[in-house]
Amino acid sequence: MIGSWTYETPVRTIVPCTHDLASPASKLAELYDQSQNSLRPLDPERARAGIAFKEYLGILHSTHAADVAFDSFRREAILCCRDFLRKNKAP
Repeated sequence: MIGSWTYETPVRTIVPCTHDLASPASKLAELYDQSQNSLRPLDPERARAGIAFKEYLGILHSTHAADVAFDSFRREAILCCRDFLRKNKAP
């Protein structure tokens, strides 16, 4: 036909992720929630969760962002944890 052309929609392939990216975020957010949002401030579980949060944060920092200052990394991680908890809040 004169003056017409065909438009083909490009085919998009979805490549499955080989590793779970949400796992570190969910684990860190869970530890943050247990340590900061506990209803019992003197509970030993809260203290253990706080220690585990700091240890896991150190592991993530050394493996993924060693060139970033730890305090900056910690602040951003806490903001991400709060955001994760807000978005995945149970009804």
